[in-house]
Amino acid sequence: MENTAEFLIRAMINSETSKSMQGKKPTHRIPRSQLIQIHDRQYSYENDCQPLVAHERITSFVYSPCTQPLSYLQRISLTDLVLETVHRGKYLLLRTIVHPKKIVEIKTVVKDPNGDVEVLELYNQNPNRSHKDIIPNDSIMILKEPYYKISAQGGTSLRCDHPTDLIFLDANNSMVQDLTWKTGTPRIHKILTAAEYKTLGNDYFKKRKFYEAIKAYSDGISSSEISDPEISLLKLNRSQAHLKVHHFEGALSDCQNILKNDPNNIKALYRCAKAFYGLENYDEALVQVKKLLKIDLKNVDGQRELTSIVTRIEEKGKGRYNFNQMIEEAKKSSTPRLDNTSYVGPVQITEISTDRGRGLVLTEDVRKGQLLLYSKAFSITYPTECSEVHHFNAVTKLVKTGDH
Repeated sequence: MENTAEFLIRAMINSETSKSMQGKKPTHRIPRSQLIQIHDRQYSYENDCQPLVAHERITSFVYSPCTQPLSYLQRISLTDLVLETVHRGKYLLLRTIVHPKKIVEIKTVVKDPNGDVEVLELYNQNPNRSHKDIIPNDSIMILKEPYYKISAQGGTSLRCDHPTDLIFLDANNSMVQDLTWKTGTPRIHKILTAAEYKTLGNDYFKKRKFYEAIKAYSDGISSSEISDPEISLLKLNRSQAHLKVHHFEGALSDCQNILKNDPNNIKALYRCAKAFYGLENYDEALVQVKKLLKIDLKNVDGQRELTSIVTRIEEKGKGRYNFNQMIEEAKKSSTPRLDNTSYVGPVQITEISTDRGRGLVLTEDVRKGQLLLYSKAFSITYPTECSEVHHFNAVTKLVKTGDH
């Protein structure tokens, strides 16, 4: 078993080796059958024993995501890639040929239309989704401005650190519909009706696979033969799935679209209020929930939401917090996430002087014990929710221990 010191030494050596290979093509490519065999052997460990979990993550090169639209990029093949290079202005069209496995990264094997193969490593993916749902076998995708590198094990791999650099395509997409893959053709998935997509989305929702539900509802909305009532129903369902994963803008867009044609839709009004609430736009949330209660005064969900909204408005506007209640609420869970909002009191950021920079100053006289500022955490995670990972940065030569 390799200890930490040995691991760091190996990482440093690999980093130096990588630099010497920059801009060059690999001298040897592992054959398709061998790549699959190596991957399947590791994948079987994940199935038969405990899930694979690595505790070290190596960063040897830092690069920015692709900011160009796909139409500006030129397609290349795996054989065009050179090592330790981000191929700006290019993209790869790929298809997975194995089931993925999860270590720190999500690892799979992909091929291009020419039949050439390579390992693909995905980092910084949504930790709340199963890796098997993120990139299942037989997925077709576009990898924008691919980074090709020497892996920590000494082989080669594609590394994607930015989720926005990856675009998934259906087999029926016009970009791949008439494409011939040298070693087999992707399965042509049956095109479902809007009703069938709705059923599929509902099934995913019941299983708490909200991202898959969103995709199913979206596919239904994009169906060639679909009525306006079906579109509204699919958007209504999709709005609820959006709320579940805190995609408040998506939920808001769906609900507002429905309310244009059906302003008294109770579910749309409620979810619209929830979306505004999630975006901390409590005034608009209040408008929506009042509309709901005007239609149905006894609506329990609406009444509950009204109470929460009024409380948040008091917090945000006047800095009125029930700290004792917040403490008791936090004690109820080992991973508390309190439903409160931020408050900015009689303070502002201003230029103090030319030599002292900016500072926080009072805008009025304040009394002793007066609350000046309350800032809610943008995001929070707890050690029990994720595994500990040692991040080794081969560029800065620093090691950082954190959660993944």
